[in-house]
Amino acid sequence: MEKGKESAELEKQVLQKEKESIKKLKKKKCKLEQVNEILEKTGEKYISPNDPEAILVKGRDGKVAGYNIQTGIDGKGHFILSSDVTTHANDQNLLNDNIDSVTEQTGQQPKESTADKGYGIANDILKAIKRGVECYVPIPETQREKQAREGIEFVYDEQSDTYTCSNEKTLTPFARDGKLSDGSLYDRYKCYECAGCSLRDKCTKSKTGRMLIRRHNEKQIQEYKESLKTGKVKEKRSKRKEVVEHPYGTIKMLMGKFNFLLIGKKKTQIETNLYSMAYNLKRLITMGEVCLLMNKVSEYNWKIA
Repeated sequence: MEKGKESAELEKQVLQKEKESIKKLKKKKCKLEQVNEILEKTGEKYISPNDPEAILVKGRDGKVAGYNIQTGIDGKGHFILSSDVTTHANDQNLLNDNIDSVTEQTGQQPKESTADKGYGIANDILKAIKRGVECYVPIPETQREKQAREGIEFVYDEQSDTYTCSNEKTLTPFARDGKLSDGSLYDRYKCYECAGCSLRDKCTKSKTGRMLIRRHNEKQIQEYKESLKTGKVKEKRSKRKEVVEHPYGTIKMLMGKFNFLLIGKKKTQIETNLYSMAYNLKRLITMGEVCLLMNKVSEYNWKIA
């Protein structure tokens, strides 16, 4: 009888575990179905079940769910002037957003902006220059510029509104006022003399002849690219690495390798603000005497803060 009771009890326990396992699987299935509905509604290719607001970001450990953190750093004191949590997959088209963020936080627009080529969108740079910000942001090399190094170059003649290639062939206007994804307008030029050209195989795969586009603001873009070749710009870009890496290096030194603890864009922004504030306070103490800092704090009129 005792063995029968033990066997029945054991069977009961196994059945209970199976029920709990089925319950967990049903719960997991329900969650995945909800995630799938979100993907179908939004048209996104991926989503993080733990944090649906997060995006897929590329890091040293591969692709993980996270956020693209944008920071504006003071070139003189290396203070973090702005820190914004974004869901942009990369840094493109964020140059002016960063300028706006720094302006909002400090009450004045920065005189200069230095960034890496991830921000190098020509229209963004020209827009920043137009608003009075001197830019030292490299623009990634185009396919046409890469070909120029291989001996295939196109020279524009403003008077005739035509291009001439390295083999003395002419490209004439083919279509006007096209529109790129960034909103900029361009004209298209085409060569009708490609047949029999010795450079054709290296120049184009088109059966009808080589085509190229010219933005309406191409002249300003080329002038800006020429300005990047000066010693002053090279010095500014070299110094940028010291300025940008200082805050990140300090935070990682203090915190080690860490991930955000909070979930959701809003909460992640709060966490980012805390890290930035802690770094700025440490930097402030490092740059000045603590007693002088405390005196300024005690004399500050907190009522107007």
